[in-house]
Amino acid sequence: MKRFLWGWALICALTTATLALGQTATTSLRGVIKDPSGALVPGATVKMVDRANGTSYTASAGSTGFYVFPQIPPARYTITVSAPGFGDQSKVAELLVNQPATIDFTLTVQASTVTVDVSSTAQTLNTTDATLGDSIGNQQIQALPMDGRDPMALLSSQPGVLYLGETGSAIDKMSPQDTDSRQGA
Repeated sequence: MKRFLWGWALICALTTATLALGQTATTSLRGVIKDPSGALVPGATVKMVDRANGTSYTASAGSTGFYVFPQIPPARYTITVSAPGFGDQSKVAELLVNQPATIDFTLTVQASTVTVDVSSTAQTLNTTDATLGDSIGNQQIQALPMDGRDPMALLSSQPGVLYLGETGSAIDKMSPQDTDSRQGA
């Protein structure tokens, strides 16, 4: 009789161990991908990334815009959906054991962008008054063929400035009112 009990206990222990090893902790995720008008987006790519251990899973939405991850380990995932012509959308979700989750996405239309890289300085346009002016950088000043670094020669490089060679004679003869009206023009 003791042998019978030992045999029965051994069978129960092995059966329980087999059942315990057969249990797995998984969950599932599914959802629908739509555009802003509510139309389905077929062929979108869905990527799930578990940042804790670096594992990732990828699925594609079918012709109905429906995607599914049937068995995945429970974790905190970053889910990113991308489709041609639409902007990427990401959501973070905590998927729990044996609790199937449904996460739907509504993608936004992405405008095509063109980047133009300009390497010269932008030209500004004065549309408020008739004054003309420009700034001259240090490299330009050093490159100018000026004898003795005469500031009047430097001013003549500006648009609308005419240097006649007489230093200060016309300005000295002006009254203060003429000088103020000349500076405002």
